[in-house]
Amino acid sequence: MKSSIVIPVFNEPSGNIKELYDRITRVCAEHAYIYEIVFVDDGSTNNILGFLQSLHRNDPRVKVVSLDKNYGQARAFLAGIYYSTGDFIITMDGDLQHQPEDIPMFVDKIVDGYDAVGGKRVIRSRGFLSLCLMVYFRYLFGISMEDHTCSYAMMSRAIAQRVLYNGASICLKHLVYMFADKKTEIGIRLNPRKHGRSSYTPVKYLSFGIRYLTAFSRRSREVRGLPFRASLVLAGD
Repeated sequence: MKSSIVIPVFNEPSGNIKELYDRITRVCAEHAYIYEIVFVDDGSTNNILGFLQSLHRNDPRVKVVSLDKNYGQARAFLAGIYYSTGDFIITMDGDLQHQPEDIPMFVDKIVDGYDAVGGKRVIRSRGFLSLCLMVYFRYLFGISMEDHTCSYAMMSRAIAQRVLYNGASICLKHLVYMFADKKTEIGIRLNPRKHGRSSYTPVKYLSFGIRYLTAFSRRSREVRGLPFRASLVLAGD
């Protein structure tokens, strides 16, 4: 069983990514996982793309996808899924708040027969707007999840393909849960960022909620074009 670990990156410091890479490779080596890491540069304006290319040069299990502009996390996940080759997809953030050491918990649930496993944050100090969004998602859309916004998840290739070609723009986790026949959530630890600052502001939270409602109202079961322009970057590009 091969897993693709998809990680969007937007202006992350190279220190974040180096530590994340080291911890992922250590965990996967300890458990003898077959894997690839798909980093998606979401239109960064710093030098992180060059650093990602250096990781690829030193480790062929690393893939680097470059988006032509900043599309946001959900579409960056879709781009990574599109270029991934694993039987299962793991999605996680690139800021070290999602701990690679939790990956075995997701894998164990997949081995138990689940086709989608979502993370739920059990230790976190939530801001007021974040709590409002959680209530908004739960009661407006009626999807039974304890954590509606955590992007740390694992899903089968079949589920990922349905999400990819459904034209999702910001509703990734909800679509995963809608398409999965057998799904569950597991408690994960959420660490504070070690480098840099979060890009989420009150304005972004409000914009996210509005766009989320619009996306669901326009959602169609028909196959659409992929909502991004991306390229697979080789080390020398």
